[in-house]
Amino acid sequence: MTFEELKTQLGSWLAVNTTRLPDTTRGFVVNLSMRELLRKYDLTFGENKATVAVVVPTVEYNLPTGYSRPYELWYLSSEDGKVTLQSLTREEFTQRFEANTDAGPPSHFTIWGDKLILNYPDGSYTLYFDHYRLLPDLADGSPN
Repeated sequence: MTFEELKTQLGSWLAVNTTRLPDTTRGFVVNLSMRELLRKYDLTFGENKATVAVVVPTVEYNLPTGYSRPYELWYLSSEDGKVTLQSLTREEFTQRFEANTDAGPPSHFTIWGDKLILNYPDGSYTLYFDHYRLLPDLADGSPN
């Protein structure tokens, strides 16, 4: 079903014409509903993967576009294989790492505002960030 068909169905379901419920409002309701479903439920449509290129001495990185919540943050180590970073609340992270500048492999992270914050890295790493995201709004003429 296309975006245009969804908007038409919404008008039919509510038994209103485009004067009473304009096309732009119908589109807003459809996109709002889509965002709300992705916020509440772990649907496959919201699953996403991003990479984070970690470099010394940077500890803060921008979150991926549309980021909603984390699933797993990990990297591959030649000694340990897959290493999964532990998520901490902002308060726990601050107590544990704020004043600590001892470098080490990434082991913990927190999310604050629009930033992913890591413990102080000792080198370059490629992190794989599995997360849920909100999809971009649907638009007229979209093929999907």
